[in-house]
Amino acid sequence: MDRGRAPQVGARRDVSVHCAHEAPRVVARCGVPRGGSLARVNAADLARLTAETLYLVLLVSGPALAVSVVVGLAIALLQAVTQVQEPTLSFVPKLVAVALTLALVGAWMSGEVVRFTSELWLAIPRLVH
Repeated sequence: MDRGRAPQVGARRDVSVHCAHEAPRVVARCGVPRGGSLARVNAADLARLTAETLYLVLLVSGPALAVSVVVGLAIALLQAVTQVQEPTLSFVPKLVAVALTLALVGAWMSGEVVRFTSELWLAIPRLVH
């Protein structure tokens, strides 16, 4: 394979060889001395970070999902009682309710994500050993 040419699309083996060939240069550009090792993250820290991330996802998506479920159940009950089976009758109210929920709690949601991200960036030096 030529040094100056990129691997062909669909040539999986060529991509692997190309990446393995380029790896020493990439590591050298990152400031890791030749023969040195990259910093590692402790498995316990990684597990804790993953749990915190999943908790944040549940916390942030919770209000919109809860409103969608409640409105969906209310519409389903209304459709069962009136025997009106119109698909748009269930879609439009849920869409409006979720949009209103996002408008009301969107600032809080984005604030939580920004807070978590900034805390994560500040914790990176402590997490990397």
